Amino acid sequence: MDALNVKAKFAIRVPVTGPLATAENILRIGVRADELGFDAVTTHDHVSQGYDERYHNSGGVSELVDENEKKGIPLSVFETIATLSVLAGKTKNVRLVPSAVVLPWRHPVLFAKQAISLHELSGCRFVCFVVVGRWKTDFEVMNVKRNFRGRIMDEYLEILYQILRGKTEDGFEGKYLKLPKSSFYPKPSKKLPIWIGGSFHDKVFERLVKYGDGFTPGTMPADAFDEGIPRMRKYLTSHGRNPDDLEIGAQTFLCLMKDKEEAQRLSHYTIESFFHGPEFSGPDASDPSRSVRDVLMSRVSQSALVGSVDDVIEKVDDYVKAGVGFFDVRQVHRSVDDILKMMKLFASEVMPSFS
Repeated sequence: MDALNVKAKFAIRVPVTGPLATAENILRIGVRADELGFDAVTTHDHVSQGYDERYHNSGGVSELVDENEKKGIPLSVFETIATLSVLAGKTKNVRLVPSAVVLPWRHPVLFAKQAISLHELSGCRFVCFVVVGRWKTDFEVMNVKRNFRGRIMDEYLEILYQILRGKTEDGFEGKYLKLPKSSFYPKPSKKLPIWIGGSFHDKVFERLVKYGDGFTPGTMPADAFDEGIPRMRKYLTSHGRNPDDLEIGAQTFLCLMKDKEEAQRLSHYTIESFFHGPEFSGPDASDPSRSVRDVLMSRVSQSALVGSVDDVIEKVDDYVKAGVGFFDVRQVHRSVDDILKMMKLFASEVMPSFS
């Protein structure tokens, strides 16, 4: 397929959770992403993982989860900031993007210090990507009331913003936390971007207006961006923000093979089981006869980066035409060796069409 004359950046999700989550595999994939010219490496952000969330992987295939469970092999969950800090020392060019930090169960002052420190020590490669969070187990183990996470998010985001932008001279007093008049050093020598995750919802748009330099929603099909991005742009424009200043991303799956049908077979169970869990079991708002899980699985399966080189280029182009410029991809394959081969193929055959 000929070059499409449109630009996009691609990030590789390292396996901090799932059946391939080991220190060796994280480093192998992260370092190789840097060598191959990917724009970023990304991570999940969890502190715990309940049984219902066992298929919420950042690498591998869900069949391996089942196989490891039968063997009594537990799933690992590596911490985000520690992982990216190690990768910062092992790489030279990739941006370091947590995808995304669950802010309501992190102390925003400590996280701000971690973010600035990692940004400065990595040559200004860190992106402060935050989200309200969803998994019940994370909130339970961190002793944070999940039902209040939206309100906590708004307060913590204000504190985080003040520290990252050096505007703490007036302090802040909220219901959940207080920031006294203070000074924090070091200050970022180069702007530290703040990305915000979530859905195409007015509340998320409100946060983008106040704080956002980028927006990457959860795993959604390409057609959701066709409908959501115009609404987001209209909201930002009406509130005095230029939507062109935001970097727009998408989270998706990657299973790139020479044979399209083989890629579909290999990835089907992983994409389907990704939406396993009680929060996906209810009726879909647009079609109450179907569950949220069935609707999302069907739509995401159609637009995920699964298939041959030409198939994947076409699917990336669908997202790009909708306004997406950054792709955070989870690699679907049975081994790290296979993932590394797939990354090389993607870098040599897909990325040039969008450079």
